[in-house]
Order: sequence, then structure tokens, then C-alpha cells
Amino acid sequence: MNCSPVPCRPDYIVTAPVVDPEELMPLLRTLYGADADGPALDLADLAHSWAGRLAGFRPPPWDQRDAILITYADSVLAPGRKPLRALGEFLDRQLGGSITGVHLLPFFPYSSDDGFSVVDYHRLRDELGDWNDVAELARRRRLAFDVVLNHASASCPWIEADLAGHPDFERFALRVDPGWDLSRVVRPRTSPLVHEFDSASGPVTLWTTFSRDQIDLDYRNPRVLRTMAELVFQYIARGASVLRLDALPYLWKQSGTRCVHLPGTHAVLQLLRLLVDRVAPGVRLLAETNAPFTDNLTYWGARGEGAHWIYDFSVGPLVLHALATGDSGPLAEWAGAWAVPGDGSSNAMLHVTATHDGIGVRPTEGLLPPAAVAALAEATRARGCHIGARTEPDGSEVPYELNISWWDAVTAIEGEGGHGAGALRRFITSQAIALALRGVPGIYIHSLFGSRSDFDFWQATGHPRSVNRTRLALPEVDRWLADPGCHQAQVFTAMRHLLQQRKGQPALDPRAGQQVTAPGRGWLLIRRTPAAGAATGELLGLTNFLDHGRMAPTLPTAAAGANEAGGWFDLIALEPFSGPGSIPFAPWQTRWLVRPDSASGPPGLA
Repeated sequence: MNCSPVPCRPDYIVTAPVVDPEELMPLLRTLYGADADGPALDLADLAHSWAGRLAGFRPPPWDQRDAILITYADSVLAPGRKPLRALGEFLDRQLGGSITGVHLLPFFPYSSDDGFSVVDYHRLRDELGDWNDVAELARRRRLAFDVVLNHASASCPWIEADLAGHPDFERFALRVDPGWDLSRVVRPRTSPLVHEFDSASGPVTLWTTFSRDQIDLDYRNPRVLRTMAELVFQYIARGASVLRLDALPYLWKQSGTRCVHLPGTHAVLQLLRLLVDRVAPGVRLLAETNAPFTDNLTYWGARGEGAHWIYDFSVGPLVLHALATGDSGPLAEWAGAWAVPGDGSSNAMLHVTATHDGIGVRPTEGLLPPAAVAALAEATRARGCHIGARTEPDGSEVPYELNISWWDAVTAIEGEGGHGAGALRRFITSQAIALALRGVPGIYIHSLFGSRSDFDFWQATGHPRSVNRTRLALPEVDRWLADPGCHQAQVFTAMRHLLQQRKGQPALDPRAGQQVTAPGRGWLLIRRTPAAGAATGELLGLTNFLDHGRMAPTLPTAAAGANEAGGWFDLIALEPFSGPGSIPFAPWQTRWLVRPDSASGPPGLA
């Protein structure tokens, strides 16, 4: 795979326009009404100017061999080396081809929020390395960058120039117009929605969705849209084949509305999609939408014309609920309720269990009853961890995220203390489910090691999210992985095994078919069927969510017929079975069952 950064091609002249301004007009009229003509010409010219420079960048299709590691650029540290080089060394030496993509969380100069309050969108932080180090990573793996679209740091030159009265940056910061009705605004935080700032013309009230240091950008100004569109192309030129659109749902604001998921937000997204598809086909836009699942699905668009990819933040808390209660019904119902637009060649879901922020519970709205979410929150508190909250329009506070490591969340069952074979089994089951679902897996770096919640780091920073953001010393990681009895080595070995087994199964391609059912109490069956023309057959991901062992239930008719002819082989445990009645399950165990190929021997042993 060649995912090298794009060589600039100033000599490559594109003669035909890649975008007709008229194609942009319907979306731009949603934003700017009768003033859409100028922005349409401007964006079309921008696309034309970048088409030649990005002509050599065509990322290959994504398939079952792909998985993305989510990490800060300085999550891995080593003496005498810049963090980006230490990260590359860890990937090459310990993961090889098991991970094909890396999402580098914001690596720009910032003033707060661990990178998401961006000061300079164009510069790499000096202490991390330089753009050559990023290029080196991109030569070996696909890269994902963040485009922090909704807001910028209060120290960002754009915001400072706006407040200073510079005409080129007028209305970059979103001013709250007098008389605006904010009573219905949906909040992701409990902090104030607006703050007052000094400007050259006197005090102004600015919109601050996330914090006083994060000033929302005003997309009612077409120059803001153009600036961010050009930033997308610049990041592609630096080697990004995935662009994560941060905090996308809050982009467009309108008086008297919820100011989330508005038509203007979808219009901006679809404009970026159209431009990227024309200028850099194969690059993927990933919508970061930590929202109720039904809202989340809208970011694909009715015909797949929105984001290429959307996050699946629901699978994590749904799996936690099933592991804690034995009730697989909500998980099965959710997994059977969505379908990828078209054939899945462009659109996909990115499945994540844990992230750098912890575990979002807002995506469970409508999927889990409030009492079940409260139980997850209580288990988090029992581990000494934090519950992030948000404010409802009526002023009440409700859980928004669980600030806890994934290991501690999965193993938070009374009396076990997070140790033993049962704990490891539950952890690996949680990951095997996410890896078997239709889409692309995203794995937070601490899920590779089963990291525990870092209370010392939380205390040092004063920020609850730090509990799940520990920096790893590469020499210590090497010592862990050299000791087979070490907890981190056991988790890492199991995770790498899952990733390696996944690579060989066309049934786990993002375009392959999927059926999810609950064939009995405490069971979950993920049935993946390969796309037409694939060389191998279906895969059954079967999970026992109960706290005691039992035998497999009756399998689907077609699968049972195959089983009678040749039995089943479990790719995870590397065990053969003669029939469904012969397949035992330990508590909280997942098996990936495939039919052995009699000509080549049992799968997974090559």
C-alpha cells in the first residue's frame, strides 16, 4: 500500500473545471440565499487550483485488512526521539501490518483541551517532530487528521484579527446577535454557551459551545467556509487520506432552533464531500457526531452524499450493558436497525468502543432506557472515575460521557476487581464484536494494552478526561511485551491476533453483508456474508453474554447445512468443531466461526 504524502504538482495543469459552480448553488443557497453566486465561483476556483496538486493521490479502497489506531502524536515517548518517530518505531516493530491506519489526534499548537483548541491550523507542534516525520508515517500507513471545524482557540490569529477589527477576518468569530432566542439550544457541556470579549469596537458576545477558550466560527461568512475547505486540501497534501470533521453537528446556528444537526450544517458537509470527491477521490470525510444514533445516521445523507464515514459511538455502551446484564437484546436490535447507503464502496461506519474522551453515552438515547445508562454511570463512579455531563434546554444535567479506561469499564463487575481470565475474556469479547461488525474498526491506543484508569494523571492535569490519556514510555512498552505473563502483553497479544485473523476474512470487508440477531437469551449472532465473487464463505460471530458456560444455540439454516458438510473452526481460539451441539462457550466468550477449507486445512493456522 502506498499512502505517501502528495507530491506538489505545480506543473500539472488541469484544463477542464473539476466543479461547475452551478453544481454548488443549491447547497450554497441553503447557506447564503441570494448571495450564493460569489461563494460558488470562489469554491469552484479553489477546487480547480488544487486538482493538479493532488492529482497523484488516490488512496486504495478499504477492506477487511484495514484497521485504524487512534492516538495522540505523543502517546508513545522514547528518550532522545521525537514522539512521532517513537510512534512510528512502535508501529513498525510491534504491530507491523496489523494496523494499516493511524488517526493522529490534533497535533497543532493549541491553548487547551489537549489539542482541540487550535491556535495555528497550519503548523505542527515543534516538540512532536516535523512534517517529514508525518510524511514517514504516511509512507507506511494511511493517516487521518482532525479538521477542527466548529471552533478555534481564543488565541488563534483568525479570532484575534477579527476582534482587532482586521477587515480580512471580519466575522470569523460567531457573534450572538441581539434578540437571538437561545432557549432551545442543545448543549454538549455544562459551561456557559456565550462569553463576553473585548474588541476594537467595544464588548462583544461570542458563541462558545465547548469553553471560553474555544470560539465558534461563523459559517454565515463565506470566507470561513472557503478557509476550511482549503485547509482540507492542505491536509490531504500532507498525507491525510481521512479527514475527521470534529464537532460537526454544532456548525450552523439559527435563532429559535436547537442549533444542532441543522440543514446548514448538512449543506456545509455535502459541499466538502462534493469538493473532495472531485479533487481527491478516495479520500474519506469522517463525521464526528457524538449524538443520538438516529441523528448520527443522517450524516451519511439520504443517498450517501454526506460524510463518507460516520462514527459508531453506540456499540461501546451497548456492549457494556450486555456484559453487565446478560441482555443482548438492545445490542442486536441496534445492529439490525441501520444499513449502509449504496453498496458500501464509499460509505461506512467507523466502530469504536473507547476514545480519548472516554465512552460517550449520548448515542444510547433511544437505544437503552435511562435506568440502564444510570447503571453504567454508577459502575463508573464505583471505580472512582468521572461522569461528564451536559445541560438540557430546561437547565437539567444528564450524563454525556464516562471518563474511564475501557478495561476498567468492561471489568467493573462486583467482586472481581478487574483481574483474572473472566476479565480478559470480557475485554476481548468487547473488541471482537466491534471488529466483526460491518465497517472499519477504530482502536484507541490504550485498548491495545488494557490500560487501567490513570488517576495520577487526572490529578496532575485536573481534567477528568486525562484518566484515559496516559503517555506510554516505549522502553516500558517493550518490557511489557517481552513478558508473556504481563497483563499488557496478554491483552496486546490477543488484540493483535484478532486483527491478524480479521485480515484474512473477506466476509469482514466493509462491503460484505451483515445480519445481526439474538438467537436466545444472552446470545448475539453477527452473520457476515462475503460480497459476490469473494473466494471464501461466511463468518459467524457468536457471543455468550451470560456469566456461565453453555453450548452454542441452533445456527441459521444455511450455516447449519455448511456445518454438517465440514464442521466449524473458531478463528479466535483456533479450535475445530464437528457441529453446533459440540461448540462450548465460556462465560462472556466470543467465537468467530468459519467453515474449514478441506483443501488448505484449518483457517488461521497458516
